[in-house]
Amino acid sequence: MLKDTYCPIAAAAKVLQPKWNIQILRAICLYEVSTFNDIRRLIPNVSPTLVSARLKFLVEHGILEKQCDHHSKLSCYAPTDAGMKLKHVLLTLGDWGRDWLDQEASVHAADSGMLLWVLGRKLHTQALPINDLTIQFCMEEDSRTISKDYWYHIENRRRPELADNSLGRDPDLIVISKKTTLAACYMNYTSYQVEISRNEIILDGPQTLQSTFPVWMASSEIGRSAPERNGLI
Repeated sequence: MLKDTYCPIAAAAKVLQPKWNIQILRAICLYEVSTFNDIRRLIPNVSPTLVSARLKFLVEHGILEKQCDHHSKLSCYAPTDAGMKLKHVLLTLGDWGRDWLDQEASVHAADSGMLLWVLGRKLHTQALPINDLTIQFCMEEDSRTISKDYWYHIENRRRPELADNSLGRDPDLIVISKKTTLAACYMNYTSYQVEISRNEIILDGPQTLQSTFPVWMASSEIGRSAPERNGLI
């Protein structure tokens, strides 16, 4: 493996530096996606051929392993032990980007649908006060004009799928927020509690869902302390 490189940092860079490798590892190690389609969803502007080539490269270098899902029969990808060791590296890289790059640009760059898809994958469903619920998100632009609605349909506390329609169900909770506010909360530039107190996030629904919203709503591991990441505080 890369025998021509004597420096461990240079050797690691040869594996990680090809374009999109970091984003693919972020998808698998941090967002816990495994299928080809979900990986592509997180890097939508990359051709399928290039994503396939990068996945093959990472498998060949012992960072990922290719598996077969027994239920769907689809190919999926999982980190090896070497790949899991990169999670700390990715979080450190994310902390650096969060602390030293343009905060405003990063939250404005968020796509509403992609943001809510990621939030849904990281939702703490076991902390929900009820098993089944429908959540409607009214995403606003900075002008306070509602641009689009999205729904989470949660059954038996399972991870929700993001939908662009209500499926005929009345929402148990309505969340009204700017896209930039939700993005800032997810990236730990601020908190859900703070933005609710400022009326930047407005909740309409039972008090049990409103009061627990900051607990079960997702936030990134980036920007948290090590004890927070490990669930110690």
